[in-house]
Amino acid sequence: MDESKWVNLDADEEDDEYTILSATKDTILFCIDASSSMHHVKPIQDPGTGKQKKKRKKNKSHFHQALQSALDIMKRKVIISPNDSVGILLFNTDEKKGPEVTANNYLLQPVSQLNADLILRMMEILDEAGSDSTILENKFKPKSGLSAPIGEVFASCNHVLRTGAPKTAIKRIFYITDEDNPGSLEGPAVKRLEDLAAQGIALIPFFISTEDRPFDISRFYADVLSGGAEEDEISPFSDVCEGFDQVIAEMKIREMPKRSVWSIPLNIADNFVIGVKGYGLVTEQRKPNYRWMYTQGETGAEVAPRTVYFDEEQQTETSKSEILYGIDMGVVRSEGSDNEDNAMEEDVKPKSTELSNLATEPSRKVLFTADQVKSFRTLELSPGIKLLGFKHRSELQFEDNVKHAYFIYPDEKAYVGSTRTFAALLGTCLDKDRIGIALVTMRKNSSPAFCREIGRQRTQLDPPGFHLIPLPFADEIREPPLTEAARCSTDLTDAATELIKKMTLKTGYQPDAFPNPSLALHYAFVEANALGLAFEPENIVDHTLPNYDVIHDRAGPAIQAWKEQLDNEREANDTDEGPDEAEIRARFEEGEDQLRKYIKFVKWVKKLSTH
Repeated sequence: MDESKWVNLDADEEDDEYTILSATKDTILFCIDASSSMHHVKPIQDPGTGKQKKKRKKNKSHFHQALQSALDIMKRKVIISPNDSVGILLFNTDEKKGPEVTANNYLLQPVSQLNADLILRMMEILDEAGSDSTILENKFKPKSGLSAPIGEVFASCNHVLRTGAPKTAIKRIFYITDEDNPGSLEGPAVKRLEDLAAQGIALIPFFISTEDRPFDISRFYADVLSGGAEEDEISPFSDVCEGFDQVIAEMKIREMPKRSVWSIPLNIADNFVIGVKGYGLVTEQRKPNYRWMYTQGETGAEVAPRTVYFDEEQQTETSKSEILYGIDMGVVRSEGSDNEDNAMEEDVKPKSTELSNLATEPSRKVLFTADQVKSFRTLELSPGIKLLGFKHRSELQFEDNVKHAYFIYPDEKAYVGSTRTFAALLGTCLDKDRIGIALVTMRKNSSPAFCREIGRQRTQLDPPGFHLIPLPFADEIREPPLTEAARCSTDLTDAATELIKKMTLKTGYQPDAFPNPSLALHYAFVEANALGLAFEPENIVDHTLPNYDVIHDRAGPAIQAWKEQLDNEREANDTDEGPDEAEIRARFEEGEDQLRKYIKFVKWVKKLSTH
């Protein structure tokens, strides 16, 4: 067989573990308050005199910023996920627009799939307003008197989404207002909100609080959003954004829906199965795959790709079923005669498609079919989580966390009663301080792994569920070569502790607040090219760069104290160079026959899965 049909076994990668479970579309409806308070522009004061400036070039109303935020999200989505839909509904307007909405509601943009025309139209509206937000106030004149009934606003949102959003899409409403007491009846609002929930529509409120207009959620929205629950049950809705800058930051975090990466059964015992969904807590954001386009015609068309396997020796197209996967085993054979090489080539040729008992000598390439490779990888186990037992929480060691954890949550659609059973299992583990040990196969083409399940119970902002931690195999844990380590003094430890306190973010690290500057530059170029705009790379802000001024102001003395204490340490300069490259390479190449160990492991897991 021609070696061109050999494929390195290690080069055949598994399915991407971060691949989204399904291509579910996302739909966002911006529901923006257009009342007089949202159009109000706070004058900028002169920092020297404290007097108000006459010109208001940079200051914009909350309504203007809300439309600008919607436009920014539309720009990002049309590049990252162009199949998503966005709509804009204004309420508390004097004029009614749209057949699906009630009085004092203005459907600025129906829910529809994103395209360049919609974005350019929104850009024209905001460009026309410029720095003078009174243009928007005149264009979308606020309603005089009492606010529009919130129940009717929710009903309009429901009608707009049912008309324009795909049935299988994730539907969300971004509700933006600065009025904490709209004067509406709570009963109809609660009923309409329940109707939204029944349709699978989530309401995400953004309440704006300023010094001039502090937002008190307890006056109206606490009871509405909690459905009349007690005060201790409304904590998920108690967050209020201090100014519109925080609203924009929260939108950037929430604009992408949390999609599951897999949905598999959880086998608690024999004939006792529930459904769960897994979510990736940490995912690397990458540039989307490029697409080939045919541009010779009147309109561009996407080229449909087709993969073809070609036999270089026979100069013919080869079926994928004829591809064999091989790895080199044993030591490298020294160069021999041409006859010996020809004999080796003949020995490697399979006499049949059954290669399970293929015997080879050292330095020969061991060949496997695609089905055999899949069997090795999956151990012939179906996707699922099999609960093996429980251990005390203290059994989980720090070094067991070699990969990022997954978060599992019940899937009521897969098995009725999954939520109740899942909640009972989680509550029992928390009460008894236990963690679960499970054998997990996440996908059809993925390798199984042993995992530990750790429960976490909080409010619905942090959903109650299990964290699935993949455990390392024995060969993944190595003893450190050092038997003794240098120990610093207590003074140096105290100085380092104080430095860490000064450098720690009070609100914790939020990855969504620090976008990748390389991706931002890429998307800005694609956006400018698609919309026919000038590309301005200087407008890309790198939020990952350290803020040195703030660091020096906050931790400057602590850094200097730690540095001075480090210079006084005796063992600071007594460092070990460690092993050289030759020693590391020799240790890497040591070991027994990995294939024999793997087959032994396969038999053991198969035996375990049958019991």
